[in-house]
Amino acid sequence: MTAMAGKKAGFYLTNNTASVAFAQEAMTDVSANRFVGFPTPAVVLRSIYQITNSAKRFWDPTVALTMEESLDSAVSWHAVVPDSVESAGGRFVFIASRQAAPAAMYRVSGSYMPWANAGGGYEWQAAPQVEVLESTEFPATSRTHTVNPLNSGQVQVKRWWLDDTMRAQMVAGAQMALILWLDATAQPAGPRWEAFARLKAGAIKVAVGALHTEDLTFELDSQLTFISS
Repeated sequence: MTAMAGKKAGFYLTNNTASVAFAQEAMTDVSANRFVGFPTPAVVLRSIYQITNSAKRFWDPTVALTMEESLDSAVSWHAVVPDSVESAGGRFVFIASRQAAPAAMYRVSGSYMPWANAGGGYEWQAAPQVEVLESTEFPATSRTHTVNPLNSGQVQVKRWWLDDTMRAQMVAGAQMALILWLDATAQPAGPRWEAFARLKAGAIKVAVGALHTEDLTFELDSQLTFISS
């Protein structure tokens, strides 16, 4: 694997504007682009579909989605319910393989959150974690039992201070989609992490002889998902 230059990375996010409705947008099979570690051992899921129009890939989680399937090359469509939906990234997942011949086709209707480059960023750090809670019962004689109920974590971003936009977003408490690129020159494709989050804290630093900076801390609202391309 080739080392990557940090200067090519990027930090994109949705803004605090109303989501925009869309109807019957095509989906693309991206199963080969996802590698996951659950269930153990790690496996590649083969039935993952993402909205084809990348500008609409962050779905408003407060708006209901309508997902449809065609098994006859788009001659007819019927409603379908996937095993899981990843609104941050515009994907849905089926555990079982889908029809191969003719290939199953999918489309989706809902509402998306516009997203764009967040200017001024020069460093980011993602720290996802899994909650580990003890569930040991009496009498405990052999080992400690635990459960892992939730994913959580934080993303920290350092940026040059440009304006009051980020503080205003924090005060509004809006949920945002974060896109953390390892190489933003390839966007909207390229290796990246995606998640929903809320801005938890923002620290503005003003120093004589230096540029103004702003340190942002986001609390994750969803699983931090890695996409390879």
